[in-house]
Amino acid sequence: MQSYFTRLRLENWRNFKHVDVELQQRVFVVGPNASGKSNLLDALRFLQEIAADGGGLTNALAAPNRGGIRAVRSLHAGRSNHVHIEVDAQIENVSWTYRLILEATGTSRRPGPARVVEEYVAADGAEKLARPTDADLRDPELLEATALEQRSANGAFRPLRDFLRSTEYIHVVPQLVRQPKTEDAARFGKGLGTGLIEAIASTKAKAREKRLRRISTALQTVLPEFETLDSTVDSAGRPHLEARFRHWRKDAAKQREADFSDGTLRLVGLLWFLASGDAPLLLEEPEMSLHPAAVRQIPRILGHVVAEGQRQVLVSTHSPELLDDRGIEPSEIVLLRSTTNGTSVSIGSDDAALVNAAQAGLPLGPQLEGLTRPDGILGLANYGAAP
Repeated sequence: MQSYFTRLRLENWRNFKHVDVELQQRVFVVGPNASGKSNLLDALRFLQEIAADGGGLTNALAAPNRGGIRAVRSLHAGRSNHVHIEVDAQIENVSWTYRLILEATGTSRRPGPARVVEEYVAADGAEKLARPTDADLRDPELLEATALEQRSANGAFRPLRDFLRSTEYIHVVPQLVRQPKTEDAARFGKGLGTGLIEAIASTKAKAREKRLRRISTALQTVLPEFETLDSTVDSAGRPHLEARFRHWRKDAAKQREADFSDGTLRLVGLLWFLASGDAPLLLEEPEMSLHPAAVRQIPRILGHVVAEGQRQVLVSTHSPELLDDRGIEPSEIVLLRSTTNGTSVSIGSDDAALVNAAQAGLPLGPQLEGLTRPDGILGLANYGAAP
């Protein structure tokens, strides 16, 4: 049975002073550049990294894309020193809530560790954890770690821990697929594609072949003369992806990942990871490097994944082509707007224009482009003109 996030609440997290949104099983996070689409998804990724083996609060905050508690605390927080992340999730017919409130210690010149102000867990409304505990108050250093990351402390909510740690983040970078480096894999994880080829090669043969056949069928609709995609190993034992194309010269009809286009590698990564599990999947701008005609098919692919009960998918995008699919419901849109007091977040079903467009059978892309377009964007065309 599918497990998924149902709500996200944030206070003073990066771009956001306040967020409280319901999440469907397919979610499109839409907004202008620098509005915080990636930062919104990163709140869920942050919880995954805390819960992961070898993760924890300290490591998650120190990740290269975060830089500590003071860096993730919103510039719009005012005098508040707290950062608040809270999620609701449906896990095997049980409704879970996890709330984590952190504060910075030390000073800006001599920062100290982040401290847990509150950590709360409930299942179907029944409290499973409430911190600080008496032990925390006797020994405040215990508040420098979450119960989520400690096996000795998370026994009462292990299903929630397992769900959070299973969340996957995918933003395939073709260069890291072609030339993965150990240090990049350690720094970025498989989410940027550093472990894509290895993940395919390490999958059991029967499952791997079945999924590669499905991907090959999909690629045949996109790539001229394409026939099949296979996982191979070279003479040094290194795994590769190998594509076969129809060609009058047999040897010239094969290509490895080094020869694939950026769009091909991103599409292979998207299709592979969509079928690789049942945990929530965070996708960053899957439209990049793809032809608009291919981009228009992505919502339907995601719809099939959700309809088959495979996994929840949350996508950041500002692609009109991706958002033109008439099957997208306003309730699936999380709409970001930049303001002088941080980024505001709302659900598309709260916007009358989007609801009216959907009821009329119109695509939401044009409406969303108008809602998220920067006010002064036409001035960009003046760049390079004589002063």
